[in-house]
Amino acid sequence: LSKLKSGQTLKIKAEIEAETKSGHYPQVHAVIKGTNPELREVWIQAHSNYRNTGGGNNLTGVGATMDLARSLATLVEEGKIPRPKRNIRFTWGAEHTAIIYDFYKNPDHVDKILAYLDLDMVGDHQYFSQSILRLYRSPRSVPSFINDISQEMFELVSAGNSIAIRNGRFGFFSDFQLPIVDPAGSHDQFFYKIEEFWGPSDHEDVGALGVHAILMNTWPDPYIATQEDNRERADATQMKRAAVIAGSAAYIMASAGPDDIPALTQNALGKARIRLANEERRAADIVLTATKSNASESYYEAINIVNQAYSIETQALQSLEVFGDSKDKNYLKLAVTNLASGETSALQSLGEHFEAISKKNGWEGIQPILPSSSANASLIPERNNDIRGPVNLLRGKYGQDWLKEKLNDPDFLSKVRLAGRGPYYWYEAQNFANGKRNLGEIRDMLSAEYGPVPLEEVEEYFRMLETVKVVKLKSK
Repeated sequence: LSKLKSGQTLKIKAEIEAETKSGHYPQVHAVIKGTNPELREVWIQAHSNYRNTGGGNNLTGVGATMDLARSLATLVEEGKIPRPKRNIRFTWGAEHTAIIYDFYKNPDHVDKILAYLDLDMVGDHQYFSQSILRLYRSPRSVPSFINDISQEMFELVSAGNSIAIRNGRFGFFSDFQLPIVDPAGSHDQFFYKIEEFWGPSDHEDVGALGVHAILMNTWPDPYIATQEDNRERADATQMKRAAVIAGSAAYIMASAGPDDIPALTQNALGKARIRLANEERRAADIVLTATKSNASESYYEAINIVNQAYSIETQALQSLEVFGDSKDKNYLKLAVTNLASGETSALQSLGEHFEAISKKNGWEGIQPILPSSSANASLIPERNNDIRGPVNLLRGKYGQDWLKEKLNDPDFLSKVRLAGRGPYYWYEAQNFANGKRNLGEIRDMLSAEYGPVPLEEVEEYFRMLETVKVVKLKSK
């Protein structure tokens, strides 16, 4: 101690003896019972562990979900809101491991989940942390109703808890129109963003099993994984808003029936058209920036973006069928047909755009050509059901170490080019492998979602997975 006080530098050597033993990861369940408990359930998850003191990550997620569970249960028991049709199940456990262990012990749970809302870090103080609450949509491999229902709740809470000059009086800003604040929290405005799929968190694991799942998370968090990530960084008001968003979305999905199909369909249609317009613009920009040497490939990729966008949006709209009966499914079917009909017009506009660019640049006879081709494009990867969930390339304890052992190669990542493109290419490649799609189709879906990728890299990746029996490549 005297040496430390005098400013001397000390070096400390520690020897730790550790061993790995069989264990288990229990998960806590709490259920608000529905009137038809045989129906599939809505799950709300928060992980209860972290490597440091825990503040934003993940006391805010646990705290918000516990308060939400108590509030919803009280409202139902006191008759202030009708009991939902479906069970609403709250779960708490170790991140990643608890839910996977739960499914391992109870494989029937996977098919019981209608929707899964993952509340990770949901209560960071927006001004202290310079962060906002974000909705991360389900991956494209799971087109889902859950995205637009959750987004609608984000938009509703934001509209009621932000300052708009049009609501002011005599030049003064108004109070919130639908205030959601906590006496122990701030009176700050609410800011949010809707984003495409991102991981890691528990939604990543269940999404790889085809579960309709979203993530709610605040970012950035400059204090994550430090001792500064404490309760003082949290804001009770933002936690309450997150609970209202998740609880409202969960209650809607747990209660929805045939009478709700028109409203749910119109909500989804409006949001889908905005996304489609953005994808059409993305395709047009690819053509606009093409050069003579890559014009054919660029045109192919642009067409592929439009094709995949309409395919995903129509599948997401169709997923609302779970809430309707035969009559309402006819209403939904007509809406799906109307939405899909826009693809022809979008491709025609893209073609006219490409023709104009070609004429301007003096290109002649340019046709869309796949950037790379292979006779193996027709091979179909079929998943091994005995090895379920994501086989993680980039994080050690969630799969990479297992692959190193099975491949007997600690340096295998450097030999899998797809891994160099980031974690989502391999994640979605596995998810797209449903035993029906071939390598060429998977390449196109990956390219539309994350950017062009050579077919050869996709094939190489699945060849690696075949050697450890995660998939089997079969001829069409």
